[in-house]
Amino acid sequence: MVQNQPMVIGLTGASGFLGQEIIRQAVSQGEQVVAYSRTPDKPVSEAIRTEAFRPGMTVSNLDTILHLAGESISGPWTKARRDRILQSRVQGTRWVVEALQNAPNPPRTLICASGVNIYGDRGEEELVEESPVGRSGFLCSVGVAWEAEAMRATSFGVRVVTIRMAMVLGRKGALPLMLPAFWLGLGGRLGSHLKNGVTRPGITVAGESASAAEAGTGNRFPFSLPLFGRCATEPAEGATTSVGPRR
Repeated sequence: MVQNQPMVIGLTGASGFLGQEIIRQAVSQGEQVVAYSRTPDKPVSEAIRTEAFRPGMTVSNLDTILHLAGESISGPWTKARRDRILQSRVQGTRWVVEALQNAPNPPRTLICASGVNIYGDRGEEELVEESPVGRSGFLCSVGVAWEAEAMRATSFGVRVVTIRMAMVLGRKGALPLMLPAFWLGLGGRLGSHLKNGVTRPGITVAGESASAAEAGTGNRFPFSLPLFGRCATEPAEGATTSVGPRR
C-alpha cells in the first residue's frame, strides 16, 4: 500500500449484518472496500465495486481480504442444513485461497472468520488462542475444517489470521432473538450446567462502540449472561430451572 493511500479491503459476506457494519466503519476511516457477493449484479452499498464470489474470483491489487461468507447457523439443523453450513464455509474458503494462489498481485493477508465453537464444550475452562481445539461437536468440526482450509494459504506466503467469533450483537443479528427471553425473565442459564453462564469473546456493532479494526479482528471482552441481563434491564443472575414439560 502506498503511503497515505487508502487501504483496499476485499470483503466476502459483504451484504450480511456484520459485513455491512465493517464497510460502514472502514469507509468512515477513509478506507475502500471491494465487496464479493453471490449476486454481483446487486451492488453493495458504499463498496467501490461489487464482484462475484465464486470459483475463479479475482483478488489482485487488494491490500487484504476479509472472508466472512457462510451459511447462517440460525434455524433448525436438519441434515441438509448441516451440510450447507459446513460446505459453504469450506468451499467458499477454498475459492478464496485458490484465488490468492492464482493472483498476479495477491493481498498479503487473509483474515478468515471462524467460531469460538472450535474449542468444543469445555464447561468453565478459560480458553485462549493457544488452547487446543475441541474433539467433538458439529460446530467444533466445522471450525476445524474451516480453519484448515484457510491455513493452506500460508504455503504460498500469505499471512492468515483466523478470528474466532461468538455472537454478533447489534440492532440486527442475534440480539433481537435474545432480548425477548430476557424481558420475560427467562434469560438465565438453563439448569445448573454452567455456574456463571456463557463467557466468550463477542463483537458489538451497535452504535459507535466498535471500530473497523475491532470489527475485523474480534472486539474481545468477557460476555456473560448476568452482564447481558443487566444491559437488557432484566436480571439474569439465577438459573432458569424449568422451561416446558419434563420427561
